[in-house]
Amino acid sequence: MSADLESFPVGLSPMLATAGELPQGSGWTYETKWDGIRGLVGVQANGSVSVRTRAGNDATAQFPELAALSEPADGHALLLDGEVVAFDSDGKPSFQRLQGRLGLGGSAALVRAHSIPVLLVIFDLLHLDGYSTRRLPLENRRALLEQLELGSGPQWHISTPHDDGQLLQAITREAGLEGVVAKRLDSPYLPGVRTKTWIKRRNLNIDTFVIVSGDSDFSPLVSKLKELGKHVIGLGLAEATSDLLRDNCDEFIYYDDLDRVSAALPRMSSQVSEVKQKVFGLLIDS
Repeated sequence: MSADLESFPVGLSPMLATAGELPQGSGWTYETKWDGIRGLVGVQANGSVSVRTRAGNDATAQFPELAALSEPADGHALLLDGEVVAFDSDGKPSFQRLQGRLGLGGSAALVRAHSIPVLLVIFDLLHLDGYSTRRLPLENRRALLEQLELGSGPQWHISTPHDDGQLLQAITREAGLEGVVAKRLDSPYLPGVRTKTWIKRRNLNIDTFVIVSGDSDFSPLVSKLKELGKHVIGLGLAEATSDLLRDNCDEFIYYDDLDRVSAALPRMSSQVSEVKQKVFGLLIDS
């Protein structure tokens, strides 16, 4: 299958993985699941760099150090899929620390980039020099990505693929990392689609549903939501809050009526009651 001629794409959403047990057998590759913010990073042939979040929000000004990607891109026009990650003093990914980079721009973002540096972990190539690569198998897209020789440095890194998913899961669990994503080597890239050709397995509990409601500023609590499983239900939220949760939660469902939530999740009450003790005031019990 060949790449398709196209203008530089705008408005795409990342392809999403389905939660489940790690598949085994030939035809699968495995990557570390990072605890950060998913982003589509565009590098134009003229050297300009843009960052769009999973919800489509422009985060370019928040991560000015990623502009340096234009140098190794060497005039190529690229659209990359990756995860923006910050690390704590022990070298572990920390979403709580990453929150210190959100919502800033200009000189404030430049100053914060020195105290809270981020790393872009790149794991896919969606566009190259006027051609869509999205219909190509993952194996081919990875080969093209590696041929670009973007290298690794303090601002970005190409995700390392692994052949043994069980071993990678054990390693990431021991290291306190978020989990593992299994991907079919023959999988095309389907923007905005949650597909079973990508399977994610978190090392932390993912069985808790968190219900968020009201007009409060939830940005300081996003890291707690991620810790509790990132399965979040929004009820009557402002648009900005919905965008924040959609960007940073594995599963985000929005409802405008509590009865619809109860019907959709009949097991919710006991789960909410359990979590309510941990994050008082965030949750509505049905």
